Parts: sequence; structure tokens; C-alpha cells
Amino acid sequence: MVLPVTNIFRNKPALAHRPILNSIPNISNTVNQSRIGGFNLLYHRLWKWFRESPELVAIINIIATDVIGDRPEYVKEDGEELGRNKALEARRFWREHRVKETLKAILFDMLITGDGYGWVPYISQNKREEMVKEIFNRYRKDGRLQLKEKALLFKAIDEDLKKPKGFDYVASSTMNIETDSFDVQRYIQRSNGLESHFTPKEIIHYRLNTMDGKIEGFSPVEALSKELMLLWFVKGNMLAYMENGGSPGKLFTVKTAGPGQPAFDRFVEQLQSFKDVRGRHGSLVGSGEITVDDLDREGKDMEYQNLALYMTSAMAFAFGIPVNRIPFLIGKSATGGDSGGLADAGYWNMISELQDKLEDLTNIQLFDNLGWNFKFTRKYKQDDIRDAQAFQMNVSSIEQMQTILRGQKMKLSERKLKMLMNLRQDDVEEMTDDEMLTPEMRTGLMNQNVLSNNSVNKEPDNRKKAATKRNVANASASKGMSV
Repeated sequence: MVLPVTNIFRNKPALAHRPILNSIPNISNTVNQSRIGGFNLLYHRLWKWFRESPELVAIINIIATDVIGDRPEYVKEDGEELGRNKALEARRFWREHRVKETLKAILFDMLITGDGYGWVPYISQNKREEMVKEIFNRYRKDGRLQLKEKALLFKAIDEDLKKPKGFDYVASSTMNIETDSFDVQRYIQRSNGLESHFTPKEIIHYRLNTMDGKIEGFSPVEALSKELMLLWFVKGNMLAYMENGGSPGKLFTVKTAGPGQPAFDRFVEQLQSFKDVRGRHGSLVGSGEITVDDLDREGKDMEYQNLALYMTSAMAFAFGIPVNRIPFLIGKSATGGDSGGLADAGYWNMISELQDKLEDLTNIQLFDNLGWNFKFTRKYKQDDIRDAQAFQMNVSSIEQMQTILRGQKMKLSERKLKMLMNLRQDDVEEMTDDEMLTPEMRTGLMNQNVLSNNSVNKEPDNRKKAATKRNVANASASKGMSV
């Protein structure tokens, strides 16, 4: 009998009409595991490279610091300002659970391994029921509370117990994701011979880059393996050179004399005297034929400088960092111009994207349930200034356009005007009659005589006095001229 081998490798129809994860389903406990640590050897290798490369440490720290920044802003889900009590609650939660430190640790994991994990603890259903029963028994004999009031109280307590109770960091190198062909089933942490299981609701999975349909994220560190190894070889070569000790700088060969002869011994004594700093730049007398060979190799300390600088620049380029953010680069690597500041603007766009990703995932899976959101501070103001300048130029162009159209007895439609100024209908409202008046019209200053009543009444007399003074002055001047 011939087996239909082609049927073995033929694709089977999916069980659900959904996109399929490009990862081998892992729903069993048969994965090879380490009993003394996490299972993911790739993550351990990435962390090893990170700890041994100060250049990579600096690059990762620059990005993490720019993303996290200072204290965030706490707002409602729609972006409006929080009330006083809710704002105090948000600040207290942020400090008590060290959310800033936790997010920075997660971001380090994302940048190095491609994945970051945050734990959101909830009270279990059984524990929540026990707590509600305990509170019910406490208030059961309280005659001051009516039945309706007790029901509302217990409902409020139950809703509060359903909220997240904290936020913590889980090391990405210890996590394993169990999936079927479509969804995440659970997260398993293995470390130091221990194992913990988490539901998808309890874990916030942050991915730096999602590629090729993989459930795990991707980090540029994985693509920098050759650059990191070359940099390690450069340092290892220089370290071996230093550890092997010094080498003599000069080789003196006396062809007409040898050890034990007076001329040779005297020449050696003179050389030894020149080891003292005070004996430098003196005269040396030798007898016979003497040759001097230079044993030092000039420029050993700069032998691989350009290669090391190139490797560091390639690492910075992989993370999208412009040259002006890494001032430790020297030489040609730091002289490349940034035409129009596009590299710098692109870098801050990348930082803003990372901030959006952290905000969205954390707010949706954690802070929405607590009744507030957080927003990172955006310290880079260059784009804001450019937007303000562009808006001002746009307004000037609209005014000129209106002037030209007015000469043709035409004007822009309300819809077109709002579109050009990037305004929505709910951004504008009609002005009241009082707001239509200018400040001068509201105060009546335009129609008010600035002279006092006394000055107004005496105004004709003042004119007569001024005319008399002019006549007297003119008469005196005429008299002087005739004399």
C-alpha cells in the first residue's frame, strides 16, 4: 500500500475565520525549561550583550529617559482635567505603586528583548465573595441601615473590589506565552525553579515592534549581533595587548663586543643611567659598531578607532538616534550634518510613538478601570513652534484670500473657512451682542470728551488769552525790529 505522503504536508482549513498567529501553538507544559532560571535563552543572550556593552547601555538609557520624562499629567478618559479628589487618588496610586519606575523597567525590556510585561493584580472571585460576606455579616444587625441602603452599599463594595489593586513589573526573560493558533491562552513565568501562571487580563504585554505575525516582539538588538561581537573583539584585542605587558622600546646591537667585555659592560651602564628622567637628552659614547632598532608599534591605541566608532554609529542608527543625541561620538561620525533637522524631528516622532504605545496599553488595561488616565509630558517644543508658525502663516493667507475675493464681491464659505483653519463645528460658537463690541465701545471712551467740565466751560476765555499773548508778542517783535 502506498501512503499519500502529500496529504501529510497539505494545509488544513483553520478552525475559525480569523488571522492565524505566525507562532507554533504552545498549549502544553512540555517545553524544555531551566530549573534555575527563565526558559528563554535568546533573551538571556540579549541581556548578556547589553550588560557587556556600555555603548548599548547609553543608547537604551537615552531612549528610556526621553520617553518616561518627568511626572505625567493625570486626566479623564476624554482628556479633560480631573477633579481634585480623583487627581489626589491618581497621584497617590502613581507614587505608592512606583509606576514610573515600573514603566521604565518595562521599557528597558522592550528595547532590549522586544517584549515588556506588566502585572495587574485583581482580587479573585472567591476572595471577593468572602470579603463581601464578611462585610454583610458586620452590617446585618445594624438597624440604622435600610434594606435598599445595604444593597447599594454592598454593590459599591463589590465594584470597588473588582478594580485593579496595583501594578508591577515582570522580567521578560522569565516569561513564556502559551497560545493556540489564534489567541493567547495564558502567561507562565519560570524563575529559580518556581512557576507562576497569569491570565491575559492580569498581564499587559508591551511589544516594541510587531513583525511577521509573531506573538513576541522584535528588538534591533537582535539585528545588532555582528556589530556587538565586532565591538567585543576590538575591546578584547586591546585588553589582551595591555595584559601581555610592556615591550622594550629599543634594541641595541653591539657587533664588536659581547657580555663580559669592558666596552660592552660600560655601554650597558650608560643605558641604565638614562632610565632616570634627569639623565634624559644626554650624550652616549659607544665603542665599536652599534645598531639601534625601534621595537615600538606606533598608533596601537588607535588601531581600531574607526571600526569602533562605526559600530557605535550603526547601533545608534538601528535605534533611530540622531548624532546630536550621542555626544560621545567623535571624529567623522559626529560631523555629518542634519539637513533641516529631519533626523532630530524623526527621532522625537519615534519617542512620541513609544509614549503613545505605553499610554494606550496601560490606560486601557489598568487606569481606565480606576477612573483616570495618564499622559506623558512632551518636552520637545520644536514641532509646537513650527505648528504655531504654520498656523499664523495660514491665517495671513486666508486674510489675503478674503481681500482678493472681496474685490470680486465674493467670500469664502463657512465650511471652507473652517476647513482651512482646521476648526470643527464644536470649536466655534456665536458671539453675544456684548462680545461684539470693542473694549472702547463697551466703556464709551470713543464718545467721551477727555476734558473736565471746568476746562470745557473756560475754553473760550482760554482762547482769548492765547490770542492776546500772541498779539503782544508780535507787537514787541515789530517794535524791536524798527529800533
